[in-house]
Amino acid sequence: MKKMKSIKKWLFFSVISFFLSSLAIFIALNIQEDTLTVISGVVFWLGFIAGLVFLIPIQKQRKRDPKYKGDDKRLLFLRFFRNKPAIIFDILLIIGAFLLILFHADMILLKLKAFAILEYLPSNAAFISVRDILSPIAFFAFLYSLEMHFLFNGKNYEYVCMHTTWQYNLSLNQEKK
Repeated sequence: MKKMKSIKKWLFFSVISFFLSSLAIFIALNIQEDTLTVISGVVFWLGFIAGLVFLIPIQKQRKRDPKYKGDDKRLLFLRFFRNKPAIIFDILLIIGAFLLILFHADMILLKLKAFAILEYLPSNAAFISVRDILSPIAFFAFLYSLEMHFLFNGKNYEYVCMHTTWQYNLSLNQEKK
């Protein structure tokens, strides 16, 4: 039981680290000062690396556990909507990707040299100001939900959930006796 609490702590620290890395990019997109942008970049990489490092104890515990029969050869990044947190972040991932494409369609099309389509896109000042405000939010939502997609649809979270269920079932069986 004590090991399970520590595993949940590592998972919590990983979620917080990924949040801080995404928040750093959000701040960097909204700040014009070069020093704060550099600091935000450093915070992004530290948060991202820390989030991955915090998953190592969970992975080590998972690989040592004889009860866990997870197949290590599955491609889990192709899985969506596997549990409640994954459903939330996968929907947010799709919405964030859609908004990023919508807000930056004119730049994407310009780079693709598809000028004929550009006349149909809104190019007035209202659209630009909305894009300037919502684009960093959409990028934050996309980046954080992408990180959470991999976390909540992955083997380590599956292991934590299965282990919690086993502990719960074990305690129920002991109470019956």
